[in-house]
Amino acid sequence: MKINEDSLRVLIRESLKNEAKMRILGQVGVPDWFGRLRSFFRNKYGKGGSVNRAGPSILSPNDVDIREAYMDSVKNIHDEDKVNKDTQKILNKLSKELLYSSPNPVQVSKQFDNELINIKNEWRGLINLSPTASLPKMLPELNMILQPLNMHMTELDVESILNHYKENENYSTEDRAAGVPPKGLRDFLDSIRTQVESVFKERIQYVLEDIKKQHALGTLSSSQLSHFEDFINKDVR
Repeated sequence: MKINEDSLRVLIRESLKNEAKMRILGQVGVPDWFGRLRSFFRNKYGKGGSVNRAGPSILSPNDVDIREAYMDSVKNIHDEDKVNKDTQKILNKLSKELLYSSPNPVQVSKQFDNELINIKNEWRGLINLSPTASLPKMLPELNMILQPLNMHMTELDVESILNHYKENENYSTEDRAAGVPPKGLRDFLDSIRTQVESVFKERIQYVLEDIKKQHALGTLSSSQLSHFEDFINKDVR
């Protein structure tokens, strides 16, 4: 049976995007089969005609869509009567307490207070971050940006992004060895931060709905609801 090469190209491209998203969501055990397959396909049918089966995995910064990645991360989380999928994702520890058949009011209150402190610190860290665009700090800064959405990247993601700059934007091996960052790195970090801010501002409203529901049920106090609303109205806006 003859394989349609155009269809195969589309299949490989979509598979690569899905693999990249899985890695961004923290599924670090995903094998890099598609990265190797892409390299094989590119070298076999692209320029030169040589085959390099152990080629690098490449992730274009333009393919990192935070909204799409976040929605993928919650698509298998089911909305519950007590907490919706956004609360389960963003306030994970509090959600676990609330999902018990008989939640412990003391533990719920404690987890809420801890989660609110954490989410405030993560949001302020995101807002106040001035990306250095330095290679050693690239992964820590990316993960600081992603923290409010309870998402993260891995060293493999960083490697794949740097491979994109090498393959497509004349980022030399010598510059990388010397610690010189790619020219577009700062713009990439700023883009990720802007995307995270947008998604967080949208999804935190669904979390607020659950906090109001728990207040109405008597699980959370008026003071706790007020503190959460203040965070949204004054910090997040």
